[in-house]
Amino acid sequence: MGHVRHQQLVGGALEILIRIGNRLCEAGLVARDHDEEDHRRVLLRLTDRADDSLADLSAAHLDELGRIEPMLKRLLAGRDA
Repeated sequence: MGHVRHQQLVGGALEILIRIGNRLCEAGLVARDHDEEDHRRVLLRLTDRADDSLADLSAAHLDELGRIEPMLKRLLAGRDA
């Protein structure tokens, strides 16, 4: 996973990211960990709840793709004609 340094953020991006992080923490989707080596850094990690939510979303997405597959094949076949 990539890391974003404070100095790389422009304008209000840091404030926006902090607000998003706060909302995700309040929803129980991420947890904050303080870096043991650099106490200025705060690390975010997905919680089990987030993992479960992502698994549910992935299953729903695959189901939706399965339902629209015939239509997509017809559309793509029409482009090749």
